[in-house]
Amino acid sequence: MRDTLIVFGAFTMLMTVSSVIHRSVFESADQSYQNDARQIALTAAQQLLEKVAAAEFDEQTVGTLVTTDSALTPATLLGPEVGELVPDDVDDYNNYTIAGDSTRYPGFSLQVQVAYADTSDPLSDSSVQTHLKRITVTVENENYLSSPIVLSTIVAYY
Repeated sequence: MRDTLIVFGAFTMLMTVSSVIHRSVFESADQSYQNDARQIALTAAQQLLEKVAAAEFDEQTVGTLVTTDSALTPATLLGPEVGELVPDDVDDYNNYTIAGDSTRYPGFSLQVQVAYADTSDPLSDSSVQTHLKRITVTVENENYLSSPIVLSTIVAYY
């Protein structure tokens, strides 16, 4: 009977250790997938942010010099012009959304928001035209990211 209890105790300890090791390996693999997904999200966000920032500042500045902020597109009209299929300026990307599926991690969604930035507090929106626009790219993937990845930059027209 004593030997049976020793064997049973050893077996219980083995199962407990095995379970802890299995959980540790699983959590490590899960963390690795999340890190990979974050890296893919950051890369996609950075590439899209750079693409938007490289566009003309405003529809009114495409091939033309604008000398007053009031000549720029009104804040309420930021976004693509009616019938415009290919963005040609920064604010054409306002509310722009694309699916950025990767082979290993499907389900990425990238959204762009563009707003005029307040010249005295560039982290705040301005309801009127300014020579500053803030571009914000948000990447989400409910399967692989625990929270959205958000990158932002400010572009200026001088």
